[in-house]
Amino acid sequence: MAEQAHIRINPELYEAARREAELEKRSISEQIELWARLGRAVLDNPDLPAEFVAQSLASLAENRNGTTAFVPRTRQEYEQLLDRLEDLEDVLLVKERVHGPFIEVSLDDL
Repeated sequence: MAEQAHIRINPELYEAARREAELEKRSISEQIELWARLGRAVLDNPDLPAEFVAQSLASLAENRNGTTAFVPRTRQEYEQLLDRLEDLEDVLLVKERVHGPFIEVSLDDL
């Protein structure tokens, strides 16, 4: 069992976690941990939409046993997959370069 710590939280946050946990069939602790992981992931990836981050975390938590990898059946599916992979590579490049270094260039110099 994981090490536990007792913390104080706002009663309204606790009640919201209790309601959401009940709907999602989680314990209150699991619900608060999920919110904490999601919040941390969103803050660590400010350039990505929060919904995308949430779906990505949910996907990573899914059981992969018995699953089959996607294999494109048509040329169109294959090309769509390649386009998506290129988009993801572009996102990674933007994330790598977002903080520079930058070079100032005058349009007159071009």
